Order: sequence, then structure tokens, then C-alpha cells
Amino acid sequence: MPSPKRMLVARARAKNVRRENARRLRNRIVRSESRTLVSKARNAIDAGDRDVAAVAVTKASIRLDTAAGKHVIHKGNAARRKSRLMAMFNSKFSEKAAPKTRAKPKRSRKKSA
Repeated sequence: MPSPKRMLVARARAKNVRRENARRLRNRIVRSESRTLVSKARNAIDAGDRDVAAVAVTKASIRLDTAAGKHVIHKGNAARRKSRLMAMFNSKFSEKAAPKTRAKPKRSRKKSA
């Protein structure tokens, strides 16, 4: 028969395994939903309907922030995905199709007293 201390360790480990399984299932739901929304946003952007794409990108962005807030994905990962989605959206639906030219910056003059 195992020692009482070993039995306590085994029971604690069994409880930890149950908790890990519950967390993994919860995290999988959030991660899967965020992936689904990101792919829907990409498909909407490719389809070319600006209004539908804007709504899809907004939903995906919110879900990515939620996943990062729950520590399901890293906050940098969420930021990178959102940035790429927005870049894709802006490149497809930007007002000017031509690349932007940089204007010379205005120089501020110092007033002499």
C-alpha cells in the first residue's frame, strides 16, 4: 500500500489533470473561434464587398483581443494578426490605388524674441 503522502500527491495530480483538461477545452473554443473569424474576414476581403469585410475585420479584431486578454494567445500574436488583417483590408479598399508619395515635411520656424 502506498504511503499517505504519495496518495496525497497522486490525488493532487489527478485534480491538476482535470483542471488542465477543462482549461484546454475552454482555450480551444476561444482559439478556434478567433481563427474562424480571421478566415471569414480574409474571405470577405477577397470577395470585394467593403461593408461586409469591414464588419468581419472588426469582429475578428475584437475576438483576437478577447483571446489575448484571456491569455489564450500571446498579445503580440493578436497584434500581428490584427495588423495583417488591417493591412490586407486597406490595400484592397484604399481610396487611392496608386502608392502614396511622400510630401516634403513642413519646417517649423522658430520665432526670435
